[in-house]
Amino acid sequence: MRIAPWEDYAGNKIKEGDVILHPSCERGVVCFWPHEAEPSDQWRVFYAENGAKHSRLCLQIGDKGQAVVVPNA
Repeated sequence: MRIAPWEDYAGNKIKEGDVILHPSCERGVVCFWPHEAEPSDQWRVFYAENGAKHSRLCLQIGDKGQAVVVPNA
């Protein structure tokens, strides 16, 4: 199981397949794209709602996104 090079907003480790939750209650699933070269491009979050989009994980866990891993999701 791959572990992301960053921690979530609360300081928890993030693993491939984890569900993250934003303060807005939006949820996404962490995924890893091995075909990309840079970690910021490899680690993504898939949001099934709102158009089924992927976003870079590093943008979701900082001060703006404030996403945290949902335990046992």
